[in-house]
This record gives sequence, C-alpha cells and structure tokens, in this order.
Amino acid sequence: MFYAICSTKKNDVAACVKEMKKQGTTHTLYQLSATNYKKAEAERTEVLEIVGKMFPRHSITIQNGTLHRKMCKKVTTQNSVLAAISRPSLTGLRMCSCMK
Repeated sequence: MFYAICSTKKNDVAACVKEMKKQGTTHTLYQLSATNYKKAEAERTEVLEIVGKMFPRHSITIQNGTLHRKMCKKVTTQNSVLAAISRPSLTGLRMCSCMK
C-alpha cells in the first residue's frame, strides 16, 4: 500500500498534490500533526501505526487542487485521491463549497 504523508506546515499538502500530479501517481494522502510527522520522519516503522488510526474523510481533485468532503457530488474516482486532513485551512488547497 502506498500513501503520501504531509505535515500541517502551511501549503505542504498542496506541494504534495502538485508532486503527485507531476509524477502521474495517486496515493491516499495523510496530513499528520507536527508531533506525528516528526515521529514518522524519525522512525519509518511507526508510519503504519500512525496512519492506521486515521480515516480518510476528504477527497482532493488532483487536476485543480481542490479539497472536498469525501461524499461530495463533484468528485469522481478517476480525478481524485482520498485524504485524511486534520487542518484543512493549512493545506494550501482551494476549498469546495462542500467544505463550508
């Protein structure tokens, strides 16, 4: 299983989405708190333990970098990735109207 790990640092999620688009890959994306992100960087074996407790409740449209709630009608599986976002305001992504 592949996934992308991002921090709550401002625009880190947007940078990750941009990189996925550039590489043509799609992975479930997890935005970790500063503490968990440092733990994941320091000890790679802890990553599965950390993300295993998180559930993707969002979707991100890769083409235009828009954050949606998972069940948003504007999202199709072909153009999006699932995401577990803890701080939507720090993603650096556009927000769909479903996020309001």
